[in-house]
Amino acid sequence: MGTVWDEAYALRDVPGIEHASPHFIVERESGEQPGGEVCRLAAAVESDVGRAQDLPEAATNPEWSLGPAGANVLAAHARFETVGHEPGTGQRLGHPDTGYRPYPEIWPRNGLPVPILAENGWDFLDDNADPTDDLVFLWPGHGTKTASVIVSPKGPQLVANAGAWVSGVAPGARLIPLRVTRSVALHDMTALVQAVERAAGLGPNGNADRVDVVSISLGGLPDRALRRAIREAWRRNVIVLAAAGNSVRTVVWPARYREVIAVAATNVRSDPWAGSSRGAAVDIAAPGQSVWCAGTRKHDGEVIDCIGMSSGTSFAVATTAGVALLWLDWHHDDTRLADLRRHPGAVPSAFRNTVRNAARRPSGWDSERFGAGIVDALGTIETPLPAPRAVPEALAKEAPCQEDLATLLSVFEGLPDARLRVTRLLGTTNPALCEVSRVADEIALHYALDALVRDTIDALATREPPGEDRYAAARTALLGSDISRRLRVTLEDQ
Repeated sequence: MGTVWDEAYALRDVPGIEHASPHFIVERESGEQPGGEVCRLAAAVESDVGRAQDLPEAATNPEWSLGPAGANVLAAHARFETVGHEPGTGQRLGHPDTGYRPYPEIWPRNGLPVPILAENGWDFLDDNADPTDDLVFLWPGHGTKTASVIVSPKGPQLVANAGAWVSGVAPGARLIPLRVTRSVALHDMTALVQAVERAAGLGPNGNADRVDVVSISLGGLPDRALRRAIREAWRRNVIVLAAAGNSVRTVVWPARYREVIAVAATNVRSDPWAGSSRGAAVDIAAPGQSVWCAGTRKHDGEVIDCIGMSSGTSFAVATTAGVALLWLDWHHDDTRLADLRRHPGAVPSAFRNTVRNAARRPSGWDSERFGAGIVDALGTIETPLPAPRAVPEALAKEAPCQEDLATLLSVFEGLPDARLRVTRLLGTTNPALCEVSRVADEIALHYALDALVRDTIDALATREPPGEDRYAAARTALLGSDISRRLRVTLEDQ
């Protein structure tokens, strides 16, 4: 790994080359947990998987995540009903995931419009216009599952599934499938970068592909090109949300980037899900444990439709993305929303502030690790839009060294002296030193992959300023990894 970084650094020193980063393929499990499923091949029940890990309160109510124990979506839907409006109508969501399958829960056969705009989608893996999930590798049907949480029509779409169904948060919205991975834990950010650019209107079709919201139920390694694409989407007032991550505890990328709304997971008891990542980078939490969803998989070579419960921050971010669609729809004719759209970054900033301020905060809620609270859809749409104003950080174009430093700074999210701590790690107290940024993304990669590096750097991200012994421990951990000569020289000079 260190040798590849040295080659990248050498390329960065070549005149005319703006940036060079290694391309790593890293396999890892997603940390998501499938729950009980009822799977159907044609009209017959194929299997009924046990629900040992699911909470019994969730098992008896397919819409619990939309109710008062969840994101309070049903109450928001009732407000839309008073004006005769299908929730989410007119809004488009970009959905980078494993692709889609025409499952009846999101592909209704009763004359309702199909909420999946497959004809507008794209497969960035095979570079073609068919974003169908091939149901291979890890977590087949994941894109269909997360899509169902967002846009499934209300109630059961099949009589045979009358006791098990999925109602989407924003059933009137339209979802554009963008196939970027065969897994949930990303090991290559290239396709996701292209998908975010397309969703922001930066692809070959320009604004014809632009969406209102991007929901990323994926996570992985830091990537400068991805952060740049997300920052541009944010400037163009596209709301970008991402899953905080599963099992690894620390928040993953791209959720760690400041332009992204990071979502942790909760359960039917309004407690944080034990498998959810947590930390200062989390903005908000939403139902993610034992959430009902609809997906497909293969069994003995046949494609079968399954409906049941799954756990993961993937479903928490899908729920919150649906709330963003409701918020945009509820205010679609408000002149203040039009005014917000005239200011770069103002719409996603306004939604972030609104969903945090409207959040439900159970007794004893840990806001330092799980965000402002649990998303409340009704409170979010009922909150008046703020007055439009320029968002200063949206207007400034970052220097290249600041772009590199941003990834490592995201590890110290929420600390006022984050830049100083990064530079002290590398033995300098000059926060403006661009030399620090040259190895920042390499350090961030080791932070993502090496538990010892992660633990020792996390020990620097405390509220109280850490002592020199903690900085020394972090440097020692990095020196024990397969690092570049440039980073090794930097650390050994301290």
